[in-house]
Amino acid sequence: MAEIAVAIIDLNGCLIPDKGVKATDYFQGLEELSGLIEAANSGDHPKISFCTGRERAFVRGFSQVVGYPDFYSIIESGYGLFNPATERFVVNPNLTEEMIRKFKLACDEVVPLLLKKYPALSRYVGNEIAEALDLIDGGQITTDDCYKTARILLAKPIAKRLIHLTNTPQALDITPAVVNKETGMELFYKETGINPKKTVGIGDSKGDLPMFKKVHFVGCPSGATEECKEAVKARKGYVSDFDHVQGCLDVIRHFMKA
Repeated sequence: MAEIAVAIIDLNGCLIPDKGVKATDYFQGLEELSGLIEAANSGDHPKISFCTGRERAFVRGFSQVVGYPDFYSIIESGYGLFNPATERFVVNPNLTEEMIRKFKLACDEVVPLLLKKYPALSRYVGNEIAEALDLIDGGQITTDDCYKTARILLAKPIAKRLIHLTNTPQALDITPAVVNKETGMELFYKETGINPKKTVGIGDSKGDLPMFKKVHFVGCPSGATEECKEAVKARKGYVSDFDHVQGCLDVIRHFMKA
């Protein structure tokens, strides 16, 4: 049996469905997850942690549904760590005020252009630092299309290592260059003292690949992108036959039995 200290799970598109509940057993899965969080907080199960592009309030709100994991989660793709049980927050120390200033200037110039070109994109207003442009109803437009345009518009700040750009099927994510799920994981290990060899990471898209670099075991639900599934298979990880929360629970069970 693999020794797992913590399961680190992406939220949007992975644990949480993008648009509405797709599986009839979804709420049953949430109830099971709630039980795991309670057991983890009591020391009877590996810790449960979230790794998301969303902000503290989003993690707090989701925790109101499933229980408050008494452990750090990675928020805004590495902007910081947040413990929803204690409200403790740690900012990524690699991020300086000057970086934030230049990042915001670049976003204020480019984001309106992207929104004008792609009316199906909507600017997510919850994040403190990271920019997320959600695809509401793209029709024939995908976030891959938006990503290609954004790379052109942001070519200079990307070349100057001011901005990191990625996308999931649901959103276009823009962060300061030193902020991504990989640097978020580095901060996570520093603050928690967790042994990286005792971690399992669960994601669903290329936005989670930086997190995968920093964990020992990897897995994904059935609804993950093909790119994500291939990355999991390349690491001899586990692709679940179930989607969303049931898939994430299945991945955890798989590695705990391995």
